[in-house]
Amino acid sequence: MDLVLGQFAEENIADLSDEQLDELEIIMDEEDQDLVQMVTGAQAIPEKFQTPLFMTIVSYRPDFDLVTAQNGHSPK
Repeated sequence: MDLVLGQFAEENIADLSDEQLDELEIIMDEEDQDLVQMVTGAQAIPEKFQTPLFMTIVSYRPDFDLVTAQNGHSPK
């Protein structure tokens, strides 16, 4: 989840309100395993995360080729 949240934050942090930044911090403090299960639908999304920001993160698709290239590997 760090790759997803990190890229999301990099691309969107300048446009987030103070309230959304606080919410993002709470989301980032959640256990990765729980976040993965919520994002994949394996676990219901708790009420505290049923927010527009969390739904935007759920629908976000990071560019994993960029991550691979930054780590010195060739994108597929």
